[in-house]
Amino acid sequence: MKLDQPVTAVRAATLALPGGRWAAAAERHARLAADVLDRVLPGAPRFVGRAPGRLDVLGGSAECSGSLVLNVPVADGVCAAAQARGDGMLSVSYAAAPGTDGAPPYVFPLQQLHDRGGGVVEPAGARPLLSRPAGSMVSAALGAVVEALRAGVLPGLGGGVSFSLGSTLPEACDVAGEMAAAAATLVAACAVMGAGLDAGGAVNICRRVQNDWLGRPGGSADAGCVLLGEGGTLSRWPFDGSTPSGNMTLPEGAAFVGFDCGGDAEAAWARNERVRSAAYMGRTLIARILEHDGAGSTAWDGRLSSISLADYVERFRDRLPTKMKGADFLRRFAAPEDPFLRIEPEVTYKVRSRTEHHIYEHARAVEFNECLSAAVGKQTQPKLCEAGELMLASHWSYGQRCGLGSADADVLVNLVRAQGTAADLYGAKLSGRGCGGTVVVLLRDGERARQALDAICAEYQARTGSETRVLYGSTAGALAAGAQPA
Repeated sequence: MKLDQPVTAVRAATLALPGGRWAAAAERHARLAADVLDRVLPGAPRFVGRAPGRLDVLGGSAECSGSLVLNVPVADGVCAAAQARGDGMLSVSYAAAPGTDGAPPYVFPLQQLHDRGGGVVEPAGARPLLSRPAGSMVSAALGAVVEALRAGVLPGLGGGVSFSLGSTLPEACDVAGEMAAAAATLVAACAVMGAGLDAGGAVNICRRVQNDWLGRPGGSADAGCVLLGEGGTLSRWPFDGSTPSGNMTLPEGAAFVGFDCGGDAEAAWARNERVRSAAYMGRTLIARILEHDGAGSTAWDGRLSSISLADYVERFRDRLPTKMKGADFLRRFAAPEDPFLRIEPEVTYKVRSRTEHHIYEHARAVEFNECLSAAVGKQTQPKLCEAGELMLASHWSYGQRCGLGSADADVLVNLVRAQGTAADLYGAKLSGRGCGGTVVVLLRDGERARQALDAICAEYQARTGSETRVLYGSTAGALAAGAQPA
């Protein structure tokens, strides 16, 4: 799909494993849609937008270095109901799960979304509207509305709008829940106001929500998946985010599921920042090496992902320091301009290993994409096995090269490996920001795999004392499916 192509058709394709766990997911979705509608008034037309969460299959941890990012949308997600009102107010409410009361809605006059000059407020100016701690889902929803106004996608909000949000995604699971909230709200807002919405504009709005409203790094891959992904496909997003490579239909019988293994999200973001900063240091040092080499060096576009594995090993690896103190780096080089990168003088960064992860992760994503493309043909089993090995290699790199692993995630991955191809399980890896959160598994859809996953859940609980929830199935993104009248 081209980014300037308006989405008009509803594509709500769903791929699901049969059985009780999937039936439970469908039931959760039905309760969620009813719940968000119950929290807006009957009478005036109502629209519901729904956006799925996503599983980061490969490349997401290296998106900042230009990696190809491969995601899949999941069956669980966020619903946003929107309804026009006539009192000049904007209302946003969120309940973490169907049937729960949630916090009281945030209600304020529409004029507070504009500055003294009549322009739409910047993110910093809109945050004071949230007079109590709002949580990331409400911030994402409000951010989507304000950014749509700033971009001119929404010419206005008429006499006011009420938004009601709910989610069936695990709270601590890194499956892009905030992006799903922004996407669902954006699609519902455009529907209730009768505004058109094209793919490129939608992705840019959600990306700005992630960066400017949630204060999180990231490019367009997550937004692209929760907006434009399709059920049973792999969402492929290139480094520049300008033109997605499209949604690739998975090989016959192949599917992805996610395990929720908990984790401390804030600690994970902090450790991620240091990993990205160390990779920035490595990139800067590679640029200096190329400058030193002079005319004999090849042209380089500055992305770690564009360095081949052979080039890295032969030309750069042994010339990068294994460790470097922030103060030593800052004496030689300028601090990064990226607001999501920070070089702390007193911190010792593991430059070589973090740089390696970003280079190798892109290579794995490219090879994984090729394996699944080939698996659509006649060599399904061998290519799925190769793809699974790439996932296991990525998992190892998360823990050993980046320090983003977790003991609970290792338990899950090792249990998947123990079941192996005899149970139609091909590979598994920690995904997203790491340090726990989500383990994604590649499998062949069927009874053997489902029985193996049930056994893994039981054994995981026995070993860790914690339950794990499995995310089954795959549905279309918010823009691909479109808002539905209710």
